[in-house]
Amino acid sequence: MDTEVRELIFTPLLDGTLRQIIADFTIDLPDGSVTSPALVSYDGDKFQFTVHFVGDDPPRCLISPEKTTFTQDDTFAIRGQIASKIAFECRDIFPPAGATTHSRGTATLVLESSKMHLVSEGADRMLSTELRALLGMSPESESSEKNEFRSHSIFHGAKLRLRNAGTSTTHQNDFLGEASKSSMDTHVFSGNGYEGALIQKDKELHLHLRTADSASAGELDWEKVVESVEKAVAFTHGFQPWPAYREIRRNHRIIERWIGCHISLDQTSISPLSETLWANVRGIPSDPLHQIIPTIAEGIQSLPQPIQDGLSSLMWQFRAAEHSDLPGTTKLLMICAVLTVFSFD
Repeated sequence: MDTEVRELIFTPLLDGTLRQIIADFTIDLPDGSVTSPALVSYDGDKFQFTVHFVGDDPPRCLISPEKTTFTQDDTFAIRGQIASKIAFECRDIFPPAGATTHSRGTATLVLESSKMHLVSEGADRMLSTELRALLGMSPESESSEKNEFRSHSIFHGAKLRLRNAGTSTTHQNDFLGEASKSSMDTHVFSGNGYEGALIQKDKELHLHLRTADSASAGELDWEKVVESVEKAVAFTHGFQPWPAYREIRRNHRIIERWIGCHISLDQTSISPLSETLWANVRGIPSDPLHQIIPTIAEGIQSLPQPIQDGLSSLMWQFRAAEHSDLPGTTKLLMICAVLTVFSFD
């Protein structure tokens, strides 16, 4: 994650202090675009964009008092820049549910979104060949460039239960010599044409994926690879597969990057992995648990899309039942229902 993105958006989002004036806030409507100042904030659930229209009511299509049900055809997009540095856009914005507020000749309404897409600019829009040429570096082979892929996802509030590698830090002091420290904070794994790592950083669980050195898998659908690995990580660790941040690069160029509002994911103990179980097999590389994440991810990819969607829905209900305030017997009935409705044959 870029330093500016973390400082201006992500950290304030986590702290609940996100408040930024957007001078060039633009609403893209079917009959044209409207630009007006706005304030972006976070209400604990979604991004909120408070838009101010000076001396006039908002565009008529933003106010639909006679309509109570909206479909995808009613959505529109919004865009702007955070601190005049980070361009963003939010897609699939629905007309505001609340009424327009009028005060001192100004009309105000609030638009909401759960995902902020960060628009690629500068070097992030360049292919690796273009970047290497710009830096005066020699070009790479066509095959290696075709397969170049990296992704970065962040789950906030989740705890890593598999640790088979660590980070070492060495400090050099002219008088005292070298001093080093290390910690077990990483789980590494490999799948079909890719390798990955889960890294714990305070309350953030970072998932990194990249093309394996020996990969010849340029034909893989990497977006689906990322989604399936995210689901596998969430399943094995007992939380919902909702990243707070995702970035996907292909051939250096960013093809997807966004920040979501899924902060402090609840984590259930009802999962196939625990730290105690992992401690018993960590020193046995041949144990199947060392490959549980890529195994589940590739199993998900092999399923037809309707079954994937059904499984995701049932797992959502499973975790929701565990985290609810319902009586224990009701939770157990819901969990049993989830397990019996869906089965693999």
